[in-house]
Amino acid sequence: MVFPDMELLDFAGPYEVFSSANLCVDARAFDLLVLSADGGDIQTANGVQIGAEGSWAESPDPDILLIPGGDGARMLLDESEAMEMISGLVRRSERVASICSGARILARLGLLDGREFTTHHSVADAVWADTSGGNYRADLRYVDAGRVLTSAGVTAGIDLALHLVDQSLGSEKLEEVESYIEYKKKDGRA
Repeated sequence: MVFPDMELLDFAGPYEVFSSANLCVDARAFDLLVLSADGGDIQTANGVQIGAEGSWAESPDPDILLIPGGDGARMLLDESEAMEMISGLVRRSERVASICSGARILARLGLLDGREFTTHHSVADAVWADTSGGNYRADLRYVDAGRVLTSAGVTAGIDLALHLVDQSLGSEKLEEVESYIEYKKKDGRA
C-alpha cells in the first residue's frame, strides 16, 4: 500500500527485492500491486510521485500486505476512514508487514499487542505506547511474529523482504536474489 508522505525507500526497497525475485525465478512468484487509498497517484515524503494501480478497497486478498512508514503513516492514524480501509485490508491478508514507522499503524490496529516487534528507534516509544503488552526489540532489524512482521529503519525493509523471499522460494533462490541485487546480509535476523 502507498500513501502521501510515506518514505520512498520503505516502498522501493521491498519492491525491488520482490521484482528481482521474479527475475531470478523467471516467473511471477510475486504479483506486485501498488494500491493507494483512492487509486490515485501519491507523492512520497521525498517528493517522488508513485502511480497506483488501484485502490485499497479494490484490492484482491493480499498474501502479503506491506505498510511503509514516514510522516504519512502518522497522519493516517487520525483518518478514521483510511484506518477502516486498512483494517479491512489487514483482515483479508495472509500476512502483514510494516516497514520502519509503519508499525504505528499495526500498533493502532492492535496487531502488536502481546507480540515482539521492531520499528525505527525514533518512534519506538510511541509505537510501544499504542500496544498492550508489546515487546520492542531494538536489537533486531526485523521480527517475524507469524502473521505479523515488522522491520526497523528504512533499509531493514530490504532485510524483511529478503526473509519473505526465503520463506516463499527457499534459500537457493534467496541467494540468487541477494547476488542479483549485490546485497550482503547482516546479523540480527529474527
